[in-house]
Amino acid sequence: MAPGEPELTEEQAYPANPDNEYGWEKLYAERVATVFGRRNKMAVRIARFQNCYGPEGTWTGGREKAPAAICRKVAEVEDGGSIEVWGDGTAIRSYTYVADMVDGIRRFFLRPEAVSTNWLHRIRIR
Repeated sequence: MAPGEPELTEEQAYPANPDNEYGWEKLYAERVATVFGRRNKMAVRIARFQNCYGPEGTWTGGREKAPAAICRKVAEVEDGGSIEVWGDGTAIRSYTYVADMVDGIRRFFLRPEAVSTNWLHRIRIR
């Protein structure tokens, strides 16, 4: 997400046109779940998680989220050293702490309307 770029609403996101297979996979899974629910008269809710992190998250091995990767790099660098951070610092990401995500999931199933665990808190890593 670029600085100043507004987040899309659900109405603006469709018709969706993901730019890679991962995006198509997520979109297709949502559609399959929705059709299954409609055919079986079952309520289906779709949750889109963004960069969940927390104390039990992976912080090594290349699968870690950016906050954990930064912490690992800082912990491993010698005093006075520097670390490599990819990008030019203009990209913006949203991160959700695992406890906030669990609370969001609980609220998501207790209320009929959509809820957000993101609250538009964005972070730049430079």
